[in-house]
Amino acid sequence: MHSRTLHWHHRFKAIVVFFRSKASEPSGLSEVRNFARFHCSQPVRWHIPDPPPFVKILIYGLNFAPEPTGIGKYTGEFANWLAEHGHVVEVLCGQPHYPQWQLQPGFSNNYRVERPRPNLTIRRIPHYIPGVAELSARARIRLETTFNLGALRWWLPVLFARPRFDLVVTICPPTQTVGLPWIYSKLRGVPWLLWIQDFQLDAAIKLGMLRGSRLARALYGLERFFITRASYVASISGPMCRLAIAKGAAPAQVIELPNWSNIELIDPKRRDLDYRNEMGLSEQDFVVVYSGAMGEKQGLGLILESAEALKSTRQIRFIIAGDGPARAGLEADAAQRGLDNVKFIGVQPLAAFLSLLAISDVQLVIQKEAAADLVMPSKLTNILAAGRVCIATAPPGSAIADVLERAQAGIVVMPDQAEGLTSAIRQLLDQPSLRESMGRNARKYAEAFLDRDAILRRLIERLESEFSAIRTNK
Repeated sequence: MHSRTLHWHHRFKAIVVFFRSKASEPSGLSEVRNFARFHCSQPVRWHIPDPPPFVKILIYGLNFAPEPTGIGKYTGEFANWLAEHGHVVEVLCGQPHYPQWQLQPGFSNNYRVERPRPNLTIRRIPHYIPGVAELSARARIRLETTFNLGALRWWLPVLFARPRFDLVVTICPPTQTVGLPWIYSKLRGVPWLLWIQDFQLDAAIKLGMLRGSRLARALYGLERFFITRASYVASISGPMCRLAIAKGAAPAQVIELPNWSNIELIDPKRRDLDYRNEMGLSEQDFVVVYSGAMGEKQGLGLILESAEALKSTRQIRFIIAGDGPARAGLEADAAQRGLDNVKFIGVQPLAAFLSLLAISDVQLVIQKEAAADLVMPSKLTNILAAGRVCIATAPPGSAIADVLERAQAGIVVMPDQAEGLTSAIRQLLDQPSLRESMGRNARKYAEAFLDRDAILRRLIERLESEFSAIRTNK
């Protein structure tokens, strides 16, 4: 695979591919010059290995950076990592709107092209964005449909363009994104990686967001059709990989690709007393934090029930950070209960988010039981990297429970049971030595299993080695 130190003939091939893809654009020659200068300024290895199979990669998905959380965060980091390691990357994506469910400042809902580095091109697609009050299964389907229809402007030239991409990566959800990459894969004979972050359809049905057995059967059939036809299917936990196999993926084609953390960025020893003061907290306060989306699948009313049960313990303070369709209702409920021990704040920029991790004594991962094995909360990776103890609501054997039990980094309680959550918070308050040992275990686990460079290097090495073998056999 490529490294930052690139072989000279790898660079030459990458420059040629980039030139062909940009020569027809008005600013193409200038971009090719910048791209060539970037590659030629790097150290050279002069021995000649086999040429890499993957030079030009297409990523297709609705969510992308600069969305601060969820799928968009990881897709953005993936694309940038590939570009940093010598690949020419094109991204077809939507407008940044999550988790606030509104267009981010500085963006217009139009077609636009961004080139943050010479070998990374981001093509934004306009689409419908429902407001928080409009969110429903119908609104989400409309969002995904308008995104895919809008993407045809980019896809139609791509289907027949030369040179072809060497690899196509589809990010799912949304489920609708799988059709066009599959067509491209069939027409151009290139490998296709289907990367499943959530089993959106299963979650929607189990949470009661999508009803109708006939429609559900049709959608399940379509999902199975594409899963069985992908060159590879990646998902973010063991249980989710097993579900992909149950839906028809060949076991040898399934890759466990956990969401990662930027280990070097997060300091587990940081406490940030200044930020505590800014949040109106004292050094003696025991701070319990939930940070993330506020939607149907979380069931965050559970936190308010525990906060009410713990009102008499003045030392315990709750912070609920994030945004989503459930936020207004949660704030109204907290006000009605008179919960002066709960503070709501919005989605935090990176620096403030790191400070929020630093001031916490306990982090919460709250999910309804129906969604426990269909999604894997991305917040868990940063909690572990920060060396913070976690309380998660998950049934035994679920992906979240499996990680915390293997890491010995938290307490797992049954979903939808406020008594269990309240008891776990009291236990960690009363046992500081347990908190500290679990925090150390959390950081050790993150360093061993959640390092971004190690995870993505393993993925690309596997794909390159296997497709090199296929091409050699041909």
